[in-house]
Amino acid sequence: MKYHPFAYWLLAIVAGIWVSFEYFPKEEYIIYFIAFALLLLLFIRLAKLKNGFIFFSGFLIVMGLGSLRFHQENPDFNSEFDLSKQKSLYYIEVQDILKPSEKYNKYDVKIIASDYPNDTALINQDLLLYLKKQEIPIHAHDQFWIYGKIDEIPAPKNPHAFDYRAYMKNKKIYLQIFSDSLAGLEHPNNNLLAHRLSVFKQNIKNELNTKGFSQTSKIFISSLALGDRSDVDKDFQEKLSSAGVMHLFAISGLHVGIIFGFIMILLYPLLYIRHGKVMRWAVALVLIWIFAWFVGFSPSVTRAAFMISIYYFTLTIQRNPNIYHTLALSALVLLFIQPNQLFEVGFQMSYSAVFFIAWLYQPVRQLFPHYRKPYKNYLFNLICLTTVAQIGVLPISVYYFNKFSGLFLLGNLVVLPFASIMVALSFVVVLTLALNVFPDFLVDLINYAFEKVYQYIDFLTSYESFIFRDITWNWLQVLLLISLIILVRPLFLQFKWRKLIPVFMILLAFQATRVYDDYTFNNKQELIVFQQYKGSLIGIREGKKLDIFWQVEDSTNVRNYIINPYMTHEKIKHLDIHDLMSSHKGDNYIKFKNLIKLNEQVYYISDNQFKEFPAVDAIILTQAPYYLPDSIPSKIKRIIADGSNYPSQIQYLKEKSDSLYYTNESGAYLEAIQ
Repeated sequence: MKYHPFAYWLLAIVAGIWVSFEYFPKEEYIIYFIAFALLLLLFIRLAKLKNGFIFFSGFLIVMGLGSLRFHQENPDFNSEFDLSKQKSLYYIEVQDILKPSEKYNKYDVKIIASDYPNDTALINQDLLLYLKKQEIPIHAHDQFWIYGKIDEIPAPKNPHAFDYRAYMKNKKIYLQIFSDSLAGLEHPNNNLLAHRLSVFKQNIKNELNTKGFSQTSKIFISSLALGDRSDVDKDFQEKLSSAGVMHLFAISGLHVGIIFGFIMILLYPLLYIRHGKVMRWAVALVLIWIFAWFVGFSPSVTRAAFMISIYYFTLTIQRNPNIYHTLALSALVLLFIQPNQLFEVGFQMSYSAVFFIAWLYQPVRQLFPHYRKPYKNYLFNLICLTTVAQIGVLPISVYYFNKFSGLFLLGNLVVLPFASIMVALSFVVVLTLALNVFPDFLVDLINYAFEKVYQYIDFLTSYESFIFRDITWNWLQVLLLISLIILVRPLFLQFKWRKLIPVFMILLAFQATRVYDDYTFNNKQELIVFQQYKGSLIGIREGKKLDIFWQVEDSTNVRNYIINPYMTHEKIKHLDIHDLMSSHKGDNYIKFKNLIKLNEQVYYISDNQFKEFPAVDAIILTQAPYYLPDSIPSKIKRIIADGSNYPSQIQYLKEKSDSLYYTNESGAYLEAIQ
């Protein structure tokens, strides 16, 4: 606490935010907690107790404030909205343009008016708008009418699928609407800067198309200079990620540092005038914040700009800057302003990378000699910097993305030196296009340079054996690994055998958790009826083996978004895929066409030919005929209907039986096999 006060208060606010996120106590309870902590502090002061008690009560106060701020930023979503209404007309205003999906453009919009004059609850409510792709350009703060039905953003319906609902909730968006078209498009009359900036970016992208830039060049220029990644497709993104260079081609703290460095070089002449050093810092910071506005105050850029601002403010007041104080103070302020950032992957990875660069770079660098030739020192500096940054983000990266690229060093050593050049070229292109002075002969040169960089990345990713996929770590294992990395520093600074004791203890604890996981997954057996609209998907899991019985239209997407996430997180090592009505014998079950005998229970899989419910223990209703039988045998304990069935069938079954489980409403059906 004495040497790192900001870290102490940061820990307190993180604890408060986590408590509210996990348990969401009522706001009055949080206020009572803060009042209790204040009274405790007053008592400690009056009793003249030691400073440790004061710090403890201060910790409780900041913890309560963090919890309160999270509560204020995430009000409990209530159901005063009438979501049972059918499609309606809504007049909306675009707040932000989001990355499009395959069929729809996506926007963060706010409702201004509705054709229901008494429906005031939805006014000023943020929505996620899915608008079918069309040629009409839409910009920030444009207003128009749409027609559709508002629903809650659905929770994931299959185990371990990406939770888009939680992702949007973190952005305080709870509702969504689909619309095929718009009407009455109007641009803001007051020429809002945000709108003009959005139009400017779209015009630049149009110019890139007309000038003959390659698709690769357009993606890089839009990403690096405009902060627009809407054209980055999944294949392109996967290659950048697999090569370990994704951070080089997304607007991030690294680019803020590169741009800030360029600005400082351009402002070098200011050093020759009185107070030139401070003026140089001040102008550079103003320009970097203008850049942050230009890219829409993306969280990564805002974090980097804020950290740089704190660092140079410390220099301005003639204090010795401390990187750990800068990190902790910037995180503390940003979390107080927007506590939801704590749960963003970018926030966690950026602070982890910077912290471990500061923590490990010098100890690791001193293991290598210093050379007289600058290029050798540069090479070893780059190797050490890249390695410690990757080590720092490794636990968090694997936790979220379940993979690690062993190609990161080769990727960064070659691509990182060109990153500054690519950023500079991208800004030159944007500036000259904006001024209408772009020399056409540069198109071929820029295309050649950017294509060569991409070809190198493509070449690296061809070595699949160096890309480690399907790694699964839980949060306990992540925390153990982060603790392990922290404990490596003392060993590098001064090796002593006794310093290995905590390292071995953490390694032992990590391995124990892995053994426990393996034991749990090896003994796990379950029946899964996955949620699937266009087809049916049934899985029988026996330890680390999974048998899939399916009849689906899009097998690629089913494997990528339903089967693979389940296999990765459940550590499935062996997969067999069969036709839905095929016969198969497992270790603990027998399947013969429509029938599954599992743990003395008999399940019947319907098809579109069956005419009556058989007297079995459970029915798995898949792609059933439109008209269902009139009677349901009393022996049937459960009816499991997947998303391939008609809504009218589901309504009929709800009226006939209390034992219906509908995957479209309740998510995938999982039944443990004893």
